[in-house]
Amino acid sequence: MNPALLPKVRSDDLRKSATQMPCTLRIGTFIGLPCAGQDTNVHCHLPVHGKGVSTKVSDLHMACGCAVCHDLLDDRDARGQLIRERYPRAFYERLFLANAETLSWWVEMGLLHGTDWDVI
Repeated sequence: MNPALLPKVRSDDLRKSATQMPCTLRIGTFIGLPCAGQDTNVHCHLPVHGKGVSTKVSDLHMACGCAVCHDLLDDRDARGQLIRERYPRAFYERLFLANAETLSWWVEMGLLHGTDWDVI
């Protein structure tokens, strides 16, 4: 099965929650750039399956990012490519950890829940 054909989640509540949490991307730290501040945070769609022409990945595959980190991730700042080339494994590990942290924040905020889970 092609993972790009799996269903995508779209949630206004998840996308709007970014200003209530810290930047989880923190990819500017690879080159000594501090995060821009919580008031600039948005949820950034990560470069995983489902991304294509005129389509974003599922909202489950986002991480909270400040303006600096979002620009680095989406190559609006050329230094984002430098980070990927110099620190490829660390970069993608950071994206994985950022997504995991973002998911945990959503659980904390009551935005992500299940009927058969216990939050401990």
